[in-house]
Amino acid sequence: MRKTNVVVLCLLGLALLLFGCGKEMPTEVNVLEKMDAATLAKNIVKYVPYRERGTLMPTTDPRADLDVECEVGEFEIFNRKDGQATHLGTIIGFENSCFNPSTGEVRVRGVNIGANGDSFSFEALCSFTSPTDFICDLTVTGGTGRFENASTPPGEPIVVVGTFDPAAFTSVYTSSGRISSVGSSK
Repeated sequence: MRKTNVVVLCLLGLALLLFGCGKEMPTEVNVLEKMDAATLAKNIVKYVPYRERGTLMPTTDPRADLDVECEVGEFEIFNRKDGQATHLGTIIGFENSCFNPSTGEVRVRGVNIGANGDSFSFEALCSFTSPTDFICDLTVTGGTGRFENASTPPGEPIVVVGTFDPAAFTSVYTSSGRISSVGSSK
């Protein structure tokens, strides 16, 4: 009985191959539109290493007010940063943060501005690992100039590690990760 089933299936398969299913099979399958190499390369996001180091300090500069809405019990903080970054060179930056003293978490919205004025925006979630040390996961959310449409790879934030000096109310930090290739959106 089992041999009979195998023979019948083989005969059905052979009949389908020989006679088809009553529909014509396409002779050409066009899955993708034809693209030239330049168009295809433009649509592929490339990520490059990104490093940054610098100092954060409190500021009253209005450019640090980036419309962050803090929850009840959180403290709003405005920072300026000075540092060095790959693809940007010497940077200044501004951060608008909400510090939650009960959890030790800090939500950040910021912008890094290069010497030529090109910039990228970011959001970060930071937490204190000791009374003075912190770590953040930073996600790039766009930018201007060469950083228009800049991003971090999905699920791969830039990692920021720093130390807060409570006496001076400043922080030093380093960042390491990847961002979309400079100018790749142009």
